[in-house]
Amino acid sequence: MSVSHTVSCPDLHGVVPISVAIREWIVFNDKMCVAMQFRIHLIRLLLVCAFALDILAPAAADEIWQGLESGDLVAVETTGPLATFLKQATGSRLTHIGIMRNTGGGPYIIDSTPQEGVFEADIEAFIARGIAGHYAVYRFDGLEHPAQENHPAIKAAYDHHYLKPYDPFFRRETSTFYDAELIWTAYAEAGAELGEFQRLRDLGADTPEGRAIFLHDWRHNPGCKSTASAGFEACWERILDHKIITPASILRDPRLRRVHSTFPGER
Repeated sequence: MSVSHTVSCPDLHGVVPISVAIREWIVFNDKMCVAMQFRIHLIRLLLVCAFALDILAPAAADEIWQGLESGDLVAVETTGPLATFLKQATGSRLTHIGIMRNTGGGPYIIDSTPQEGVFEADIEAFIARGIAGHYAVYRFDGLEHPAQENHPAIKAAYDHHYLKPYDPFFRRETSTFYDAELIWTAYAEAGAELGEFQRLRDLGADTPEGRAIFLHDWRHNPGCKSTASAGFEACWERILDHKIITPASILRDPRLRRVHSTFPGER
């Protein structure tokens, strides 16, 4: 009497001859191996792509800043009452300015803001303060220095003025700074006075908007201490004769040249 050997395989749905089961099991394994190999290759490909993106993204970012030098002036178009006044007064969209230094971690910008005073930020953060991420870069070629040393204007800004508070009264002194004043002072201490100071009166500040900016907290304005008892009108007349430096005035200095701009029509 012959006996038919069978095998039970849950994955093959029922009872089949052992020879058939083995053959189907081999086919099943082959398919599983192909699927597994495909997944392994896919994972490898994804890892390679991720690694490539991790390498290329910084390279692309580095390429954006390639050619910029320490000491370059970077300017952006900002918003707010002061920016609006500066645009109307100077006819320039460039309302905030900083000075760049190259580091091993990429370019950084030192400037002065109401929030942080004289401080530095990476160039991406600085540019993000402007409208639509646009910026312009200007260069002064008249300050030669050894390649291994800091740019003279950067050295002046860091050694003498770093971490000083913002100047809300736009006074011409060196214990507090607004942005353009910091740049002017740093370059002046390095040997180059860029741009010209202009009276607020000549810049058209005698408007309600101008008063809101420059007559703010007037009782504490150092320029009004001698006229405080006479009232804010006397203080305002004194403030109107006060001279300030603007980003536009600095950047229009004929000794500066624009080396890069992302503003439409200025590339």
